[in-house]
Amino acid sequence: MTSIVLLVGCARSGSQDAPLESAPEPAASLEPRVEFEVPGRSAPLCSGHVTGAPSTDAAPGAHISWYAFSSAETAADLYAHYEQSLGREADAARDGCRTWRQPPVDPRSFLEVCPLGVERPWSECGPLPRGTASVVVVSSMTRAERDA
Repeated sequence: MTSIVLLVGCARSGSQDAPLESAPEPAASLEPRVEFEVPGRSAPLCSGHVTGAPSTDAAPGAHISWYAFSSAETAADLYAHYEQSLGREADAARDGCRTWRQPPVDPRSFLEVCPLGVERPWSECGPLPRGTASVVVVSSMTRAERDA
């Protein structure tokens, strides 16, 4: 059994009262090291880091860095966008969210699209900007045994 320690660093960009389209910092400015694009009508929301417990052979646990973006597009529109741009359906669906993994087997990068109201680590990052219709989370994972 693996335990996960969650460290959430909420670096918000923009004002919750400003329209989403006028966020002062473009989504690309966070420069997540993942293999997924973030839609144009999105704004940086917050980011975090998750560290797994060491394995039984004392190898360091996995490290996951994630970046959340608020999007003015609905989750359904984003599902369709990613299914078309990636050429495949989501790898997983849970709580109304859909997740794509890259590569699909032994993944290093993840994309999750969620409708509003779903509890995830980014839910702790404060109020969403006005005009937000969904949240897009891109993340990357490294494991010592694979990525050393």
